[in-house]
Amino acid sequence: MLTYILSMLQVVDISLNREDKLFGVFPKLKLTDKGSYVQSSTREYDIMAFKYLSWAVYPLLIGYGVYSLIYQEHKSWYSWVLSMLYGFLLTFGE
Repeated sequence: MLTYILSMLQVVDISLNREDKLFGVFPKLKLTDKGSYVQSSTREYDIMAFKYLSWAVYPLLIGYGVYSLIYQEHKSWYSWVLSMLYGFLLTFGE
């Protein structure tokens, strides 16, 4: 987990936006790409990878949702959404 955070800090600047507040109380986080990442070919490969990955992930998510509706018991739609997303994450996530 720490390696993911450190690698994210290499490509993203994180700052607090004190003018725009969440619920009128908490300052929002502002994430902006660093210039070195915007101009690199890594960003282009990242965009391409997410595009092709989404072609596989979204149909799998829909299929797992249908499977969960048919073969598992749920108390409410909220329970179904949470258990379906958690099950999908455990099955296909890291």
